[in-house]
Amino acid sequence: MWSGDHDGALSLAQRVMETAGDDVARYSEGAHVATAIHVRCARWDDAEHLLAEWEPRVPQTPPNRLTFGYECLRAHLAIGRGDPGDALVRLRSRDAAVQQTGSLLAPVNLGDWLWPHVEAACALLHRGELAPARRAEAVGWAKTIANQTPAFMHPIGHRALAALDPSGAHVSAALEQSAAGTVPYVRYLALEAAVASGEKKWSAELSAISQKHGFMPPWTRD
Repeated sequence: MWSGDHDGALSLAQRVMETAGDDVARYSEGAHVATAIHVRCARWDDAEHLLAEWEPRVPQTPPNRLTFGYECLRAHLAIGRGDPGDALVRLRSRDAAVQQTGSLLAPVNLGDWLWPHVEAACALLHRGELAPARRAEAVGWAKTIANQTPAFMHPIGHRALAALDPSGAHVSAALEQSAAGTVPYVRYLALEAAVASGEKKWSAELSAISQKHGFMPPWTRD
């Protein structure tokens, strides 16, 4: 999924879901990969269909690590559909329960959980709908991603900080840290932020990586 081999990943995810039987954890692994790919390519209907099939299998009370993955992707879908406010409200209402599962002790899970938080906040800021107190909180989330998660996720934090805290050289940091291109979607996000900030020299690379992998912005800047 992170490598950008969407066809291979989707095929494997489909086989996992079809053969999972009553193994909820195994089914969730496949559903998570497939839904994430559809979200990153703005195939909203496909993502929504998968989430609808996944939801009955996800334990809600008490929540566990499967709840965590489902909620992350449900939030990304809502943001992409144009409902960042609803997404952020739902995420915040589940923060404590997800923390209690222990999932966020793993740095990669912490990054995954905070990622839709900051994207929702940035989308609201772009609309002029982010309250100052929430913006300060979102800066903290973004700094956590930029400093306390696996290195390949750091550009996601800097991308958010470029909007939330524009006093720093965060676009440059996101571009520099994603330059190796080992995680194509993270590179795409860094390039998208750079072009949106006015650095048009990155437009050609952004277009190329979008065409190659089918990536689309996580929310609309209109």
